Amino acid sequence: PKGFGVKLIPGARLVVQVHYPEGNVGKIDDTKIHFKFSRTNEDIREILVLPLLNHRFSMVDGPLFIPAGTSRTFQQRFYMPFKVTITSIAPHAHLVCESMKAFGVTPSGDTLNFIDIPHWDFEWQGYYQFKEPVVVPAGTRLHGIARYNNTSVNHHLPYDQPRDVNVGEATSDEMMVFFFGVAGYKQGDEQLLIDRPSASENIEDCQNQQLTPQEEYQERIMSIVPNPTAASFFVQIPEGYQRGIIEVWDTGGKLHLRQFVTAHLPMEITTTFPAGSYVVRLRSNDHQRGPLTSKLIVMQ
Repeated sequence: PKGFGVKLIPGARLVVQVHYPEGNVGKIDDTKIHFKFSRTNEDIREILVLPLLNHRFSMVDGPLFIPAGTSRTFQQRFYMPFKVTITSIAPHAHLVCESMKAFGVTPSGDTLNFIDIPHWDFEWQGYYQFKEPVVVPAGTRLHGIARYNNTSVNHHLPYDQPRDVNVGEATSDEMMVFFFGVAGYKQGDEQLLIDRPSASENIEDCQNQQLTPQEEYQERIMSIVPNPTAASFFVQIPEGYQRGIIEVWDTGGKLHLRQFVTAHLPMEITTTFPAGSYVVRLRSNDHQRGPLTSKLIVMQ
């Protein structure tokens, strides 16, 4: 919300995890990520995005396990020791889940309703920002309830016949998490009205980074063969990158190779690094074109 921000310390590493549905092998990812930074003279309140209700430490009747052919309902609780202001919520589960609900019960017995999704849909989930923030008194207990249907009646199952389902990050596993946007309470939060910025405000600082159609086409034709590889691979150098730099990074952010490009020819690189997933990055020396990236799999 306006006036709030997530704090990034110098040297922070940003990690993006993207999930793809089945049937996308060989297709092109067109994801874009925009950041909006505060100015140094702005009075920004720090907001934290926390999984206060989750399948690790707040389960009441766990573990999260749904045997084949059964339906089960699970509950979570979290005791809030401080007075806080909650601005948003993001429930998360997978394909076996049928419904999700989160609410709070204050020390005086009042109920704070956060979200209620009676028909959970894995293909349609999001981060829900409240129109008005919810002030949560100290001592409030947060509750999460989710129902899972691991029977053939559930046509969303990720397999032909029901199988035992455990907690995990794969789409065929299950999760039960409620992320909350939490800030320390400030006098007057009850009167706040959260206004969403327009789309143009979100991207106004990124307009000069848009690719031309020609550059987007060049980005899509960067190829690596063979991939996966166990010994070496070739990188096809697109026009305009023949005096660039090739880098190979692992998913933990460690640089394994940096090499100059000397010609507009397929470039062979020997894999001297361990087996795993890597990102190959090609940068133009004249800085007129954006960097190209492609994923590389190195096998034993």
